[in-house]
Amino acid sequence: QQSISFEVDQIGVPVLVRVSYFPNWKVSGADGPYRVSPNHMVVVPTSTTVELTYGRTALDWFFYGLTAAGIALCVLFRRRGDLDYGSEQPFLATLGRSAARAEPPLADAPELDTGDDDPSPVDPSPVSVAASVTEADDVAESAESGDDVDDPR
Repeated sequence: QQSISFEVDQIGVPVLVRVSYFPNWKVSGADGPYRVSPNHMVVVPTSTTVELTYGRTALDWFFYGLTAAGIALCVLFRRRGDLDYGSEQPFLATLGRSAARAEPPLADAPELDTGDDDPSPVDPSPVSVAASVTEADDVAESAESGDDVDDPR
């Protein structure tokens, strides 16, 4: 309902209108409308015919246009198709060059080649680390004792 009209027989006597008050209500033939409670408003007639109309403001029309533009952009983006990023991590482009050089996540790391095709759960890396430490200790002991050490010079 966009408008309310009624006739009165006494001018200047306040009339209670049982419609929720909102500033967009405009009245002709009366003063007001005035809010008297959340669900009622009062008008004071200045003529025998009073008409209340609910109108739109410039701000209402602005936001209707903004909503229509948002819907149009959604349709446009959907018709253009999915976005294709240059990498699997598009956020790195916004962080700068240092983030782009960051190490890849562990999921992209190459698998360790153990040399045999047996998919055993034993990790050979502790053995190889221990062997290299033992060899380094042997070389250091030989150098201290004066034994012949292969010198590449």
